Amino acid sequence: MPITVTKTAKGREAERKFSIIALNRPWNLFITKGEGRWIDRVHKVRAPITTYQDFWSTLYRTTPVSKMTTGEDYYFFRQGSMPLWEHHSNRGGGRLIVWLWPSLPNYYFDHCWMKVQLALIGEQFFYDSDKVNGAAACRRTWRNKVCLWVNSNADEQAIARMKRILMRIFYVPEDHVKYESHRQSATRCREADRFLEPLKDEQKN
Repeated sequence: MPITVTKTAKGREAERKFSIIALNRPWNLFITKGEGRWIDRVHKVRAPITTYQDFWSTLYRTTPVSKMTTGEDYYFFRQGSMPLWEHHSNRGGGRLIVWLWPSLPNYYFDHCWMKVQLALIGEQFFYDSDKVNGAAACRRTWRNKVCLWVNSNADEQAIARMKRILMRIFYVPEDHVKYESHRQSATRCREADRFLEPLKDEQKN
């Protein structure tokens, strides 16, 4: 005759606590929507993400990046950082950009975005993990991209190491991953003043 084990409420609570796997650091998920100033377009989807359970719940409850409206972005950033070039955590930093051609199937874009987030929460950048502020998935008409945002502590050697890790994650050759500083991005972007204006106003107050 089979033995039936009845769990007490205290036992179930203890089991629940032990089954939760905490992340080494909390993360926030942002999305850009609408028009106007950049800082007004950035919205938090989920914050903070502190456990693996939080991460998977958020991933499966949000719209896949391949289904987003063209021009929208997802940003997965460590707590205390923001997807703004001139945020104090990003000053002097830049981005490692991986370009994905639109001819690739949608599931590949979704898979790449999931893998780079897993690399972040799993500390797969090893001793360079503290040099990474977050990642972005950008839906575009001509080609999509996934970016790794790094801070000013990332020197050339650290950037080279992170580049090799991204090449392994995405199975792409070296020429598919390029580094661009935030200063270069601001110079290139025609709307740089609109991006930086709100932060300049905050610094004055």
